[in-house]
Parts: sequence; structure tokens; C-alpha cells
Amino acid sequence: MNTIKMIVVLCLMLSLLFGCGKKEEVPMQMGNPWQEYSSLAEAVDAVGFELDLPEEIGSYEATTFRVMGGVLLEVTYQKGDTQVVVRKQAGEGEDLSGVYETFRDVESFDYFDGVITQKRRRDCHVMLIDKGGYSHSFYFPTEWVEEYTVFIDVMFEE
Repeated sequence: MNTIKMIVVLCLMLSLLFGCGKKEEVPMQMGNPWQEYSSLAEAVDAVGFELDLPEEIGSYEATTFRVMGGVLLEVTYQKGDTQVVVRKQAGEGEDLSGVYETFRDVESFDYFDGVITQKRRRDCHVMLIDKGGYSHSFYFPTEWVEEYTVFIDVMFEE
């Protein structure tokens, strides 16, 4: 009986000894999937298709150019404190906006040679456009205001 107690005590001591020396697991961190570029031309070269928008739209100027995974192009347009984010990717019917919230109003309609889906909330407006084999998204940081029309007009200019 002494031998059994001694084995149990030794096992407990060994488990405590090795348990204390256990290394803490470090969680793996995922790298940033976005690659930033200093110009629209560089970003377009990296993704392999045109944005179909100029670097200046109305009083908005393109300030940030990024590509994710070599397939998704993102350009941020700035006017003062207001930023409009435009994204484009091959394939139609994709919501590229990155806004995963409930919208109070959603409607789709044909517009010239494309399809537009509008998603509205009090604090933002998302417009999705399927045109020419590509999905586009426009994130506007407020409810729709008339000055945003310049972005859509430029998309459908011939």
C-alpha cells in the first residue's frame, strides 16, 4: 500500500513540475490583406483592371489606393472631412461595401447598361453597381445628398 501511495504522490509531483513549465500558446496573427499603393495607376497595374473613375470627381480627390488579394481595388476619395470609399472587383452581384448592417431601405433598378442597388440608413448610404462584368460599391458616409450624384454620373458616361 505504501508503494501505491508513493507512486500517486510521485505522479502528482511530476504533473505539477511539468505543468508549471508549460509554455503559453501565442495566438497566430493574420497579416494585413491590403496592399497600399501611392497612385491609382500602380493599384490598377496590381489588380489588372481599370477603376473607370478619374482621380478627381467633382470636388473629391482620390487619396488612398489599395488592393486586397490581387482582386479587389479600393480607392478613397476625400473632400474636407468627408470620405467616399469606392471598390471594384470582377464578377457581378457582389456586395463589396464591407458594411454588414441592417438598412432601413433597399431597392434595385436597371440603369442604362447596369444594375444599381441602393441601401439607405440615416447615417450612411451604400450604392452597389453591377456593370460590364464587374461589381462596384460606393460607401457614402451620410444619407444621400445631391453632390454624390457626380460619382454615379461618371460611372455611366459614354
